[in-house]
Amino acid sequence: MKSAVFAKAGQMKLIDIDKPTIQAPDDVIIRVVRTCVCGSDLWYYKGINPVEANAENSGHEAIGIVEEVGDAITTDR
Repeated sequence: MKSAVFAKAGQMKLIDIDKPTIQAPDDVIIRVVRTCVCGSDLWYYKGINPVEANAENSGHEAIGIVEEVGDAITTDR
């Protein structure tokens, strides 16, 4: 699957990553269907806040479908 990472200030790139798996009982895997840029992401993109090369975006602006849940997840609501 693909993941967007910060290559450097002003540049993003797509990289191939492994499909996620449940690793902890409270994990949830969500298939993202829509996403957008959060204003706080622009600080890294513009180079105002330093970010390590190839750092992942926090991914907190997404809409998705729950694909899989860990054993500790007891509700779907």
